[in-house]
Amino acid sequence: MQAAAASVAVQDEPETLSEAIWERMRALRRIAAGVGVLEILAMALAVRALYVLPGGFALNDGGLFYVFARDIQHAGYALPSFSSYNDGSIPFAYPPLAFYLAAALDDLTPLSLADVIWLLPLVESVAVVGAFYLLAKSLLRDRWTLVMAGLAFALVPRSFIWLIMGGGLTRALALTLSLVAIHQARAAVHAERPAWPAARAAVLLGLSVLTTLETASWAAVSLPLFMLFPFSDRRDLLRRVGILVTIGLGALAVTMPWAALVIARHGLDPFLAAREFGGTAIGQADLGVMWSDLINPLHTGEPFFPLIAALGLLGTIYALVRGDWLLPVWWILTVGMGTRAFPTLAAIPTAMLAAIAARDVIAPALLRASSGAGGVSRPQKLAVAAVGFFAFAFLVGASLDDTRGDQRYLRPLSGDEMQAMQWIADNTPADANFLVISRNGWYADRDGEWFPALAQRNNVATVQGYEWVRGEFERRLDLQTRAQMCLPGPGNCLGEILNEAAFDYVYVPEHCCDTMRQLLENEWRYVVIYDNGATVLQRVNGPVRPGGTNAYSSLPDESEMH
Repeated sequence: MQAAAASVAVQDEPETLSEAIWERMRALRRIAAGVGVLEILAMALAVRALYVLPGGFALNDGGLFYVFARDIQHAGYALPSFSSYNDGSIPFAYPPLAFYLAAALDDLTPLSLADVIWLLPLVESVAVVGAFYLLAKSLLRDRWTLVMAGLAFALVPRSFIWLIMGGGLTRALALTLSLVAIHQARAAVHAERPAWPAARAAVLLGLSVLTTLETASWAAVSLPLFMLFPFSDRRDLLRRVGILVTIGLGALAVTMPWAALVIARHGLDPFLAAREFGGTAIGQADLGVMWSDLINPLHTGEPFFPLIAALGLLGTIYALVRGDWLLPVWWILTVGMGTRAFPTLAAIPTAMLAAIAARDVIAPALLRASSGAGGVSRPQKLAVAAVGFFAFAFLVGASLDDTRGDQRYLRPLSGDEMQAMQWIADNTPADANFLVISRNGWYADRDGEWFPALAQRNNVATVQGYEWVRGEFERRLDLQTRAQMCLPGPGNCLGEILNEAAFDYVYVPEHCCDTMRQLLENEWRYVVIYDNGATVLQRVNGPVRPGGTNAYSSLPDESEMH
């Protein structure tokens, strides 16, 4: 890679320039590279802000974390034993650092807690780009490859989709901490005095554990790859192992007070349950799924032609041929771990590999193809630059398309939906149970997740958070899926769900679930009591008698309900 970069640099250096002038040009290029960093961060902010800011509310998820932060405030910043979320049975075993940060920002700034869950993931997701650039700088060396890697990561959809949502409160913070921890651990290996970078790596890794276990476990598994290989001799290997162990023990010291408290209260059950359903990256191995993910490298979330994924694959082949196996192995390790977040994590080595392909394979090939006996002319260089510009414009357009792939989940609750949930909080019994019909799978179920936070009522089919309760995640996922699949016709699918999880009301989101609405309209047991697009229905035990007194005589009249 360095040889190719040097050859291109030589082509760019006019032989007639004096050494003094050339030194000034190199200084100007260093300044340009610095401006490039700011531009990358500005572009990352702009792309992410175009999704986050217009809605005025957290994208997709975040309701669970909203309640976690509120629970911490109500506990006087002590760590609660259980969360008040939904039915109150979720142990407060989720790493709490991001929730303390959100609670403090709510208390210390003019922002409300809802504003924090809305805006903080945006800031953290841009910090991820900065952390990526810091780590890539230590791996790529060539500044133009570095700039291209930064642009690729800033724009590829998988680098931000799941980080700018409300749930990005933890995901983005943990990824920032993890990337800087890996950078500092790598610096410790190459430093003459490794104590300080090793200490920083230990603290950052520990803080990542205190933010989310999934990303922290990925960082912990990645560290040996960056720290132990390649080593020069046995003495060097032992030195690296010593630094790695020191970092691990330091991170353990940072996390132990929290872990000891949670284990003393709940034992290991929450962690064992979370291991099975995505709370950690350990114990989720499914060889069939892993193999499928490895042989299909298109994990970048690009809605059109997967340009970065294709370049990443080309960069992988190029790196392996040259014997530079670090990034390809890191990509394989990331995908093979099988975490729920692996597409986001895999975007990191993919962006670097894509930049290597563009800088060391595509650009030299285009220049060679367009050069003649007299070398590369200025118009030919401009033509190559135009190719790069159109590729960049294509990436920008792909990053802003919100109708395909996972980008379609970047939606907040509507104003009418929030109004409906507030009406429920004000006009239904505090102990009422609801069945919320979800428009998406549990991983993008903004209705079911925000309902317990805003309506302050129990949703019998909420899935989020129950990975920490043994057996509940699967049971609730089954209930949610069956409710989504209820169809009009013979049989009473809602009745079957009712036998397993009693509910008093059904909530149907706005612009959703026409089949369910048809089913409920034809079912006398359910009567609409509120409808502004989002619909609330009450379940009754007897037939409605038009014009007579029935079970609804105690409900508010229509003027009060709307």
